[in-house]
Amino acid sequence: MKKRYLDRNRVRNFSFYLSEGDFEKKMETIVEPFLKGHEIRGTFEAADGSRIAYYQYALPDAKAGIVISHGFSEFAAKYSEWIYLFLRAGYSVFFIEHRGHGESARAVEGTEKIHIGSYEEYVQDLYTFVQKIVIPANGENPCFLYAHSMGGAIGALTLEEFPELFDGAVLSAPMFSINMGVLPVWLAKFVARLQIKRKKGAEYAIGQHGYNGKEKFEESCSLSEARFRYIVKRREENVKCHTSGGTYSWALASLLAQEKAVALDNVKKIVVPVLLFQAENDTMVRPKGQEKFVKRCKTAEMVIVTGSKHEIYNADEAVQQAFFEEIIDFYEKLILK
Repeated sequence: MKKRYLDRNRVRNFSFYLSEGDFEKKMETIVEPFLKGHEIRGTFEAADGSRIAYYQYALPDAKAGIVISHGFSEFAAKYSEWIYLFLRAGYSVFFIEHRGHGESARAVEGTEKIHIGSYEEYVQDLYTFVQKIVIPANGENPCFLYAHSMGGAIGALTLEEFPELFDGAVLSAPMFSINMGVLPVWLAKFVARLQIKRKKGAEYAIGQHGYNGKEKFEESCSLSEARFRYIVKRREENVKCHTSGGTYSWALASLLAQEKAVALDNVKKIVVPVLLFQAENDTMVRPKGQEKFVKRCKTAEMVIVTGSKHEIYNADEAVQQAFFEEIIDFYEKLILK
């Protein structure tokens, strides 16, 4: 297995990084106006007729395009800083809000439950997004994937089903082995199937709940309090960003998806370079699934981020910047090939 550690002390190459000091003010006076100047919002029709929301930031002289596949209960505004960073580095950015999140269609009433029947719905949405929106705007430029957590599982499944859709992929703390605590996976699947059979598949799964607006930094997946506070505020402002807990149906779909994503026969279908980042202090996903994936994927390399929680992109400044530069180096080497 190809494995190394993130170098926190690497040279900082970019002048557009944001420090934690007055972070919210910088986001509101620098980043948000910059994004609005490049942003196109829209929806596209998915294979089943659902309307899926997207955000497009296309640069006329872009080096390549980056498609962002976000994590569980996340939304576009949570990635504003990273969209800004990618744009400033010379990349067009295309962000899809997965169904059940943000402005996209939902299979159940309300804005707090995350519900899906199968991850194949997510995969088909991502494929359609690239075909309908990304390719026409990105042209012949290389197209890369940046996928986090649940979005990483979606991304891996997409790389397996559509091997030539992307030219390379970064998987950030991908959800290949959900941390179930003391609950065995087999038991979790049994309970979820039982509840679905009892017509309760759209109810919150054990341990899941609705939005309560009481997020605590100490219990979060972030190491940057300034970034955490900014994101919490953006979530509070928009009821459509109150997605909070998964249903039994989502839970079963997720457990089956993570098994499928790391299955040898599926992983062997991946043909493009993959850079997988593992967060050392991740409490959301366990490392074994990621390690199994990298061991089985001939084109993958793992970078371990010491000290980081699940959201590596919201770590302390030294880690975040080194993480960003690793990603840019990876993409640029692929562009030069």
